Amino acid sequence: LFLVNVAHFQAVHWITQLDYLLGLLCALLAILFFARFLDTGRQEWIVPAILSALLAVAAHLGLLVIFPVAVYWVPAAISQGQRFSSGCSESA
Repeated sequence: LFLVNVAHFQAVHWITQLDYLLGLLCALLAILFFARFLDTGRQEWIVPAILSALLAVAAHLGLLVIFPVAVYWVPAAISQGQRFSSGCSESA
């Protein structure tokens, strides 16, 4: 059946790529929550950061890279003056 009509293959290929989208969403949320935790120092941000990171890794194993990114990039960005606690950035 797949040899005759390649549309079935494309549909299956699209469905199998949903783990990348879910993993990316969870990884970005984990980095955002971790940045807010470091920026504000409030403990309630660390639990969603860890849960989002674990969901990202569960969605796709290649997203283990978010742990070094969160540990290195986020504190460096905060030390340079970037703020993650507000929803919109202020222009100078």
